[in-house]
Amino acid sequence: MGRGSPSDDGACTGGVSMAKQTYPAYRKPYFAHRITRILFKSCAALDIGHHAVHLIIYVAHTEDAARYRGSVRFWNSQLLATLGFSSPKQLNIARQKAVDAGWLVYERKHDRAVGHYWTQIPDECATVDDSPVEPSCSPDGTESGTESGTQKGKESDSCSVTGKGSAPQPDPQTGSQPGTEKGAPSNPNPNPNPNPNPNPITASADAGASKPKKCKKDKTTSRTYSTDFDQFWAVYWNRRNKSSAADAFPSAIARIVDDSQISRATDAESALRWLVHRTREYARQVDDTTAKLHASTYLNQDRFLDELEPQQFAGSGRREPVVQYTIPQKRRKVKG
Repeated sequence: MGRGSPSDDGACTGGVSMAKQTYPAYRKPYFAHRITRILFKSCAALDIGHHAVHLIIYVAHTEDAARYRGSVRFWNSQLLATLGFSSPKQLNIARQKAVDAGWLVYERKHDRAVGHYWTQIPDECATVDDSPVEPSCSPDGTESGTESGTQKGKESDSCSVTGKGSAPQPDPQTGSQPGTEKGAPSNPNPNPNPNPNPNPITASADAGASKPKKCKKDKTTSRTYSTDFDQFWAVYWNRRNKSSAADAFPSAIARIVDDSQISRATDAESALRWLVHRTREYARQVDDTTAKLHASTYLNQDRFLDELEPQQFAGSGRREPVVQYTIPQKRRKVKG
């Protein structure tokens, strides 16, 4: 991870103009780790918020996983699901704060295009030292964590307050002296099982009694669904695989909000009303092919965007009433 040239660490060299900036030609190794440490040492969360910091760290480590070959791409729905944003508006605010502060570059050609991201270090933070904040094992903060308390690794194997090795001390409760030489300990513990050949019958019984019993899973617990999903499920025609449909429901709502062609869906509430109305219209024109369409496939493949052709009476402008299609139930065999 983190390949690159030491000539450029990705620091910001100008304004935050998305149209004119290009991805840095070279990155220092482990740039994602460096920008993460600088984010924390500069207290960036106080200025841009923890949501923006979370987004910057995620983009930086995705760049690292791609070995800094170029910008990384995300759909808004991916970031909403991965980073736990409660709404597209919250994502837009966090992203704009990160861009304005100079930590993030974001490009998107048009509303239906995927977004391109990469991270950078602002000019005012480019000189911040990203070394550890404190030594990991030093009483006065003057020694490094790898040498403190070992006296150059000759006398002691543990951390010492004075920095010098100390002789091993006996246990105050048992009085046993820990071993100081390699091989067998100087004061070995007695064998708790002196009998080398136990009775196989009693040994197997004891082993079986010591095993903990496995707890059976409670099969009576059922999954609870949100009120918004229940409104969609009430108008859908195929009532199968409800859990998979519930998993696909939030992403479908987010995509409807992001779709600029659906002008009425400005937030999650209006997007739900549009989806319920669209699904009700779709159900009126269900045929033999779409009758078996699962709700999860309907949501994941954006089938609610299919073109619907209203049927009309011949020679009139009134719309023909269409009876909702119902799936035929299988006949049960009656035992004679």
